[in-house]
Amino acid sequence: AYPSIKAKLVETVALANRRFTINGSYLQGGGGDLRLRLEFDVKLGDTEGSILEVCDGQVLWTRHQIGSDIRISRRDVRQILQAAADNGLPDNLITVELGFGGLPGVFASIEKSMQFDQYKEDTAEGRKLIVIEGGWKPHMLKIWQGKKPEEPLPDYVPSRIRVYLDGESLFPRRILYLGRNPENVLRPKVSLDFSEIETGTSIPAAKFKFVPPDGVF
Repeated sequence: AYPSIKAKLVETVALANRRFTINGSYLQGGGGDLRLRLEFDVKLGDTEGSILEVCDGQVLWTRHQIGSDIRISRRDVRQILQAAADNGLPDNLITVELGFGGLPGVFASIEKSMQFDQYKEDTAEGRKLIVIEGGWKPHMLKIWQGKKPEEPLPDYVPSRIRVYLDGESLFPRRILYLGRNPENVLRPKVSLDFSEIETGTSIPAAKFKFVPPDGVF
C-alpha cells in the first residue's frame, strides 16, 4: 500500500559452524507494478559476492557475482503473470514460486508456508513493536521431513519464524528464522533487519532500470 519504500537491510546467517553478515539496500516503487531494486554484498572468507535484482514492472533482471564470475538472468514479469492468470493462478502464488522478489515475495511466501500461533507486544529503542511467531503449516513440514518425521530438520531449515512489526505503521522491522539445537532450544538462524526506513519518498525511475553489460552471459 505504500507509494514507495526505501530501506537499508542487514541479513545475518548462522548455520552450523558458519556465520556471516550480508549488507544491502532495498527500494520498492508503488503504482501496482512490481518495481524494486535489491542489492546485497557478502564476504565469506576470501570470497566476495553480490546480488542485484532490478525490476521496472515489466522485466526482472538478476545479477549474481561471485569473485569475477558474473551471471545475469532476465524474466518477463508481465508475460509470466499473464500466463498465470490465464491458468487461474493468483499473482501472490506466482510471486512465490518464481522468486519475484522484494517484500511482496517474502510475505507471500510466509503466508503460503507458515501459520502464526503467538502474539505479543514489546518495545525497542522507545518504539512499540508487535511480535508474531509461528511455524510451518503441516503440508510444508511434511515436505521438509520427508520419510523421516522423527528426525530433526536439516540445519538449513528453520523450525519457527518471528516477525517484528512496527507498532504504528506495521512495517516489518525484523524477520527472524529460528532453528532448534540438539538441546531443543530455539536459536537464530537467519535474521533480516530493516533500518533507515523511508516510505512515500520520491525514487527516480532510473533506479528500476538495468542494462546488462556487453559480453556477459
